[in-house]
Amino acid sequence: MLFRGRRGGIIAPRPLRELENAIPDLPSGVRSGYPRTVRSGPARVPAGGYDRAVDPIPAAWPPHPAGGDPRKRVVPLFPLLNVWLFPYVVLPLHVSEERYRRMIEDSLDGPGRIVLGTVAEEHKDELAGSPPVLPVAGLGEIGRHQRLPDGGFQILLVGLQRVRVREVPSDRPYRRVEIEPVIEVQIRREHEPKVRADLVAAILERTEKLTAIPPQVPTSHLADLLALRMPLPPPEMNRLYGELDVEARARAALELHARLPGLE
Repeated sequence: MLFRGRRGGIIAPRPLRELENAIPDLPSGVRSGYPRTVRSGPARVPAGGYDRAVDPIPAAWPPHPAGGDPRKRVVPLFPLLNVWLFPYVVLPLHVSEERYRRMIEDSLDGPGRIVLGTVAEEHKDELAGSPPVLPVAGLGEIGRHQRLPDGGFQILLVGLQRVRVREVPSDRPYRRVEIEPVIEVQIRREHEPKVRADLVAAILERTEKLTAIPPQVPTSHLADLLALRMPLPPPEMNRLYGELDVEARARAALELHARLPGLE
């Protein structure tokens, strides 16, 4: 039996339309789909699509001391090798390592938000310890979870927004980071129609059974979706994920699209 809500169950990755109908009680507007599976550290991660408005960053977990910059919060860090949590994406994760089980337990008793930090390939041998993560990471919310018989968890982690991270001391078995929302440089108005049309055409070319994309999806998220549709090597994905100039990110994704093979 599957239960819904943060204290409920989890569903397996499914195509976009089916998954939309199966998780109506995720935060308003969240959509998931286009899963592809990646094996990384303690988690098995399918990545997907999106359509959601960004929520404000919640109160800290654990609570942030009085005073300080109100834009900054402290949240748990979940480091994964070559995995990126994009805004408006839902990632199913299998959490098995003991310290991250504790992280999920603690998060479910608070706002339910964690940061997924990307560990670069050159640090893969440090995953059992405290590997560095890229400076731009993904803030996510646990939209649904299921506790497993062995004490682990399956969760749906909903991507909310990119954030800058700075590690701070932690009295927990897992790491914590201070986060600050990033500010993207928006595309120039006169350039947007052509760039947007090119992105939509590229995404449709690479996505089976998708014939249109809603016009309200922002151009920045179209660039992200195209990146997710391509078999990119980790350094290229790192570059796209960390690019905060929307036009530069979109054009870089389009250049890669022109060079890489699409659907067979």
